Amino acid sequence: DFTRPQGWPQVVAEALQRHGFDAQWQDAALAMLHSAIQAELAPGVRLADIPPARRRVEMEFTLPANGLNLAALQAALCQPAHGLAAPLREAAGTLSFERVQGYLKGFIDLVFEWQGRWYLLDYKSNHLGMSPADYSRSALEQAMAEHRYDLQYQLYSLALHRLLALRLPGYD
Repeated sequence: DFTRPQGWPQVVAEALQRHGFDAQWQDAALAMLHSAIQAELAPGVRLADIPPARRRVEMEFTLPANGLNLAALQAALCQPAHGLAAPLREAAGTLSFERVQGYLKGFIDLVFEWQGRWYLLDYKSNHLGMSPADYSRSALEQAMAEHRYDLQYQLYSLALHRLLALRLPGYD
């Protein structure tokens, strides 16, 4: 619970033990968690302010994939007007898959609502290097392109959009 950090020490201690980490890492893990929930994700939006009733953890979704068209998907993702960074547009041009049948199933790490707006949050732990420069905007864009996180985001956005359209009267 982001809003109740007093319960974290026990949870972190148990998680460290369960995954084979020495207890000496507890203070560092707690500091990292505190820093993460206090970080401003968008103007005025911090995880520390999101009560449990306003979020869904590991939201499961299923999307029909019949008719998924590679050429149309590439055309949409490669257009600069859609706002994707150049490395992501270039990566979209290299997508390749055969005809898709069935469904795509996944889990979104975190979905939350804040002041009438909906947000998707996906936790990543890619190691890009040891210095802050290794995490520059261009380095992050390159990592996103290499791992196709932009396509993952598009699928998550579609799943959330469809859910909200079904559940929220007047959703736009």
